[in-house]
Amino acid sequence: EYLAKDYMTTQTDFIRAITDLINAGMSDEVSRRRFGTVLRGNLSRLGRQAYKDGLEDGGVEGDLDDDALKDIASILSEQSGYVTAFANSLYSGSQVDAEQRATMWANKSLDTFYQRGLLSANANGMYEWKYGATEHCADCQRLNGQKHRLKEWHDKGWIPKSSDLECKGYNCECVLVKTTGRAKGSF
Repeated sequence: EYLAKDYMTTQTDFIRAITDLINAGMSDEVSRRRFGTVLRGNLSRLGRQAYKDGLEDGGVEGDLDDDALKDIASILSEQSGYVTAFANSLYSGSQVDAEQRATMWANKSLDTFYQRGLLSANANGMYEWKYGATEHCADCQRLNGQKHRLKEWHDKGWIPKSSDLECKGYNCECVLVKTTGRAKGSF
């Protein structure tokens, strides 16, 4: 496993909380309004933690500074429309596999907080693309084994779980792993 232990714990907590919330929504145990409020609250609380996990994995410890808080607010703002759309779908009668949907949400949203925290802490660090346990799209196949500075991965938009990937990242388990040496590959 390539993810740091603290982030894995944050991810597990997020998936558990969102799975429970989705199940409560599908069984009408929670109102539509409350569903959106709780989902946004979990994104905020666990998103902050994921960002801190990324900072720590990049070598920065301590409280979040103003730049980090602005970055987190920006990510939360980007997520708001997804929360609304998902709640509308769920409360119009859609039935979903709650744990699968929560896992996809963690891959697409929570991981964004982690990656941005890591970038903030270690933009010049050398990172290598490594396969996850799932099937691999053409982009993941092409990127596997390449090594670049973290800021270059972000500048090019090639981040595991990204919507820019051919697989759209929903079930992507590929990761960027801190490494040493020279850059390798050409995106």
